[in-house]
Amino acid sequence: MSSSKKYKVAVVGCGKGGGVLGTHSIGYAHGTDWYDSPRADFVGACDLDPENLKRFCTHFEVPHGFVNIREMLATAQPEVVSICTYAGSHPQVLEACVEGGVKGIWCEKPFALSMDEARDMRDLCAENGVKLIVNHCRRPLEQFRKVRALLEAGAIGTPMLFASSIGNWDQMEWGTHWHDIFRMWAKDQPVEWVMGQARCGGEKFRYGHTMEDHSLGYYCFADGTRALLDGGVALPGDAALSVFGSEGVIHLTQKTMRVINRDGMTETEIPGLHPPAYGSEESLRIPHSLLDWMEGGPESELSVDNALKTTELYLAIYESAKRGDRIDLPLGTQADFPLDAVAARQKAQ
Repeated sequence: MSSSKKYKVAVVGCGKGGGVLGTHSIGYAHGTDWYDSPRADFVGACDLDPENLKRFCTHFEVPHGFVNIREMLATAQPEVVSICTYAGSHPQVLEACVEGGVKGIWCEKPFALSMDEARDMRDLCAENGVKLIVNHCRRPLEQFRKVRALLEAGAIGTPMLFASSIGNWDQMEWGTHWHDIFRMWAKDQPVEWVMGQARCGGEKFRYGHTMEDHSLGYYCFADGTRALLDGGVALPGDAALSVFGSEGVIHLTQKTMRVINRDGMTETEIPGLHPPAYGSEESLRIPHSLLDWMEGGPESELSVDNALKTTELYLAIYESAKRGDRIDLPLGTQADFPLDAVAARQKAQ
């Protein structure tokens, strides 16, 4: 059971606001949850853009805004920080938070641009007793858990393939969510190997890093179940995610869950595939899982140890495209973002 303690919290990376959450406004998503949480005392915010910072502080009644993170940490002294900056800045921001005495961090996804960075951040937090979660916010949602329950009950026989596509997106910024869901459906068992391909001319640069124009990720879990994610071009039909089994199929659309098996077809309504409204009881379960963990409760299912296994998937897909070879996991040393090398090679061709 959680305590009645209120934690001093701050957000780094306010964003522009005023748009759809997740499009340069993810700081407002974290801000809404902290503002509405009875367990949080909003003490500070940090952003490099003074106008963004002022707008954010006014919106959430934050008493102090800072353009320098170390000044914020020294002055506001937050116990918990949300990191809502781009992946490339996560190591520097996280290091400052740990050195500034923060004991809990809620970091946005995607987590890192290389496995070396990801492991270093994990290790730094472990060495300093800092609890770290990564915002794979769809994993706890009931609609995805219902699919896992159906699989465990044998509703479509033996699972063979998880499949999805994401039009005009990538394996990383959006794809990390579906990779995480595939892992959850596979009971978080190890992935043995990964194969990936990418078309990347380097002209597409968003969220502080190179993005591919089109990519394909394909991998194999320990029990032989495969997963396939098309990054860039949507599949026909209304299914956003599908599970193909030996005796049937499950399709998740934006509104329904469709099960086709030996008993026929059933279709039930679901809340959709996006997270619930920020500030709602369901949304608050994520930051509260961090606070519970800090208080000696169970490890959050969004913990960095779990998140690293999802991060490894998108980075292994890009590494496979870089090498032109299958990648056997675990992924070894990886100091640089592999998609940059893919872009450089394809530009030169």
